Amino acid sequence: MHRSFATVPALVAGALALACQNPALISRASDGGSKPVNGETGGSGGEAGGGLPPSGFGGLPDSGTAGSSGNPFGDRPKCADDKYMAERVPLDLVLLVDRSMSMQGTKWDMTTKALTSFVSDVRSAGLGVGLQFFPVSPIEHACRADSDCGGGLNSACVERKVCIGTKWMRIPPSCGGPRDAACPAGTMCVPLGQCPLSSTYCTAFGKPCPDGPMTDLCTPIGKVCQDADFSESCSADSYGQLNVRIGPLPLAQPALVAIITATRPDGGTPMAQAVEGTMAFLQGYAKANPTHRVVLILATDGVPSHCGTASNDPEGFVAMRLQAARAATPSIPTYAIGVFAPNEGMDGPNAVNRFAMAGGTNTGFVLDPTGDLTAKLLGALDTIRGAALPCEFKIPQPKSGMLDFELVNVHFTGDAPDRNIPYVGSAAKCDPMLGGWYYDVDPATAMPTRVVVCDKTCSRFKAAPTGQVEIGFGCKREVIK
Repeated sequence: MHRSFATVPALVAGALALACQNPALISRASDGGSKPVNGETGGSGGEAGGGLPPSGFGGLPDSGTAGSSGNPFGDRPKCADDKYMAERVPLDLVLLVDRSMSMQGTKWDMTTKALTSFVSDVRSAGLGVGLQFFPVSPIEHACRADSDCGGGLNSACVERKVCIGTKWMRIPPSCGGPRDAACPAGTMCVPLGQCPLSSTYCTAFGKPCPDGPMTDLCTPIGKVCQDADFSESCSADSYGQLNVRIGPLPLAQPALVAIITATRPDGGTPMAQAVEGTMAFLQGYAKANPTHRVVLILATDGVPSHCGTASNDPEGFVAMRLQAARAATPSIPTYAIGVFAPNEGMDGPNAVNRFAMAGGTNTGFVLDPTGDLTAKLLGALDTIRGAALPCEFKIPQPKSGMLDFELVNVHFTGDAPDRNIPYVGSAAKCDPMLGGWYYDVDPATAMPTRVVVCDKTCSRFKAAPTGQVEIGFGCKREVIK
């Protein structure tokens, strides 16, 4: 039987995982193959249960005991001939970012700076990144009458208005237009203005704007063309494609920066529709790209608005949709970031933590917008980048012969002592102390393509910056039953 093994650098803590790996050896190559390392070949190893050469890798006889090295699984006979550098499963991060009117001003400026820095960071090289803002909006232009908008039933010249009130000052949905729902109870529909110097929105016409000089007076926007049949913000279908499609950095960086720079805050917070449409797209993308791991990052400064949705509980709908995507195959986890001032209460932070829990990432990132929000956002994105890096590895194919999935071992070198990682069969059987590994699918039902390590083992990999993972073929594996 032909025997070979593959070697991959271990995942390391945080953003160092991308910075420290050799891009010449681990890349986002699409050929799915494995390359020999320097044409290297090992010595002739014995069969499992045979003689014991110095290397501690390979199979264990049924009666094997711990060796003198202190390895709990004992010293192992080496049973691999060829060394390969395997590929890590590529990671695609999709940013779903709130651009509602409450994001205007310095909050938006610092957010866009953080996004631009993240996609331009050399430590993000190799990541796939896509971008979606919500709400989406049509292209509007000034008008005086419906005839300026092309006429017919599908266009209208309307005054820009928003719903304001004690409860809704932070998240004012639009109103008064042909595609707008009625204002929520306790609010009223008023004309919308803009501050010419600070470019923020306002409603107190003729009065100085809070973010500008005394000469920066709130001015009415006037009428704009809106399509009567354009349901943008309140339609999940409007989010069926991303603003910037998923692409590898740094190749995708110019397109991402161009959209980030051109986008301005406006509208309400149709998060339920944005999550539904974007996640539907991502699930289709993940199925079409089975060798990739897809992760959603949801960033907002508010709770979901009703936005005419059929759901009476948009926050609950978002949590349910994120949980379903996490539980689906392929699984798509969600990280959540919220920007809330301490005086805004706990509704926002509680919602963000709920979304993170539903998305399988436990706790959200709740950031105070005062101070250097750019640094805070960039820090959260850096942490997510490191945490989202998959502890999953492609299974390289041997040069000859059939791969026997019963004779595969995962070995870790980088902490003392070196050791074989035990096979556990599935994520549900991961040992809380020893960790373990399993295939992405049960070999009895389908052909595996990945080796996945348990959370405990993944933490060990990330804690050992110089560690290596070896995937070996041809030896009896370690098993935790």
